[in-house]
Amino acid sequence: LDGDAQRASECLEACLEVHRAARRSWPVAMARLHLGHQALEQGRFDDAARELSVATLHADRLGALPLLSEIWCAQARLALERRDNAPVEGLLRRAWALAGELTLPAAFVDVLLTTAWWRARQGQPDEARARLAEAERLLEALGQRRRPEPRWSFTIARVLDTLPH
Repeated sequence: LDGDAQRASECLEACLEVHRAARRSWPVAMARLHLGHQALEQGRFDDAARELSVATLHADRLGALPLLSEIWCAQARLALERRDNAPVEGLLRRAWALAGELTLPAAFVDVLLTTAWWRARQGQPDEARARLAEAERLLEALGQRRRPEPRWSFTIARVLDTLPH
């Protein structure tokens, strides 16, 4: 489904329909998170906020810590897109703490890339480049260097667009 946003949305909606009755459902939390990612990437910020809020509720009920870390990073990216820096530091602080507890490479990629974008926005290009380089090393280790997941490609592009050339 890579590159076919419409088909991906249809599949995610079908997943939600199958699991709609479940109050505690990992697939629902994941589907909402990915719908939030899609909306964010498409510039539909209100839809992204709604989906990420629902994903947070489901992930919190499940105690799905890896999802919470990813959701907080997505919420931070949404705030950056809206040019609302107020919640970014708190969201990233929570995501960093959780990523450190989980020691999952994917969680660190999210946090590193989102932090790189935030630092670039704050006029700290050296710090942004250092975080980006760390994330790229992890992506290499995950076998995602050439074709990273869309959420990572999106954030990498934002970082590079924000850094001075």
